[in-house]
Amino acid sequence: MKGKRYPMEAKIRILRAVDSGQAILDVCREQNLSEVSFHRWKRQFGQMEINEARRLKELERENRELKKMLACGAAAAVKCAQGKTRPVTRDLGSTHKPARRGGGGRRKSRY
Repeated sequence: MKGKRYPMEAKIRILRAVDSGQAILDVCREQNLSEVSFHRWKRQFGQMEINEARRLKELERENRELKKMLACGAAAAVKCAQGKTRPVTRDLGSTHKPARRGGGGRRKSRY
């Protein structure tokens, strides 16, 4: 059975409670937390403050988005190289207009 998931800020608050002088076992018992989880958090977050943890979380989210964008661009390049799609190019400086097809406008009746 899965246990409770703690937000990053709560983990750091628990770590700081031990730094302030409380015993590790007392804090773990109070928070219903295993000592192994406490030491894992201590190794992961160390002396990090809450604002640093928030910044880390934001950077990880941004990095994840950039990796998705890179993967999407790489996939498009592979499809283009295989001839499945054409690269998108636009000539914005061109004044050439394609010829109109058909008579255009309203048709006149023959009768």
